[in-house]
Amino acid sequence: MATACDLERGMFILVSGEIYKILRKEVVAVGTHSHSKTKLITQNIMGGGEKVFTYSHQDKVEVPDIEHRVGQVISKSEKSVTVMDTKSYETLDVDASPEIIHKVKEDSLIFFFTCKGASTATRVDRE
Repeated sequence: MATACDLERGMFILVSGEIYKILRKEVVAVGTHSHSKTKLITQNIMGGGEKVFTYSHQDKVEVPDIEHRVGQVISKSEKSVTVMDTKSYETLDVDASPEIIHKVKEDSLIFFFTCKGASTATRVDRE
């Protein structure tokens, strides 16, 4: 866990089971006689629009341990793709959105991340 004031642009936070990437960080004065707050402008890593979170500077925010990887698609099913990591040659099943599964073909390269033992595809590099 990190405090809200320790977070930086490009870091990831975990809120209600969803992972968000910090796009911008601002310090906001809420009222004339109150303390300032940290405002985080984020985007869900699975896509979507921006979402804003406002914290006191000392509030604890969960920072997940995320590993970004690149893999070559071996096969695909309705909800996941089987990929081979291009660095470690490890084969694993990666969850993917229907949009990514529709785009991807065998031998495509995809970017995915691993967090808490689960892997999720984020985008297709080469179709």
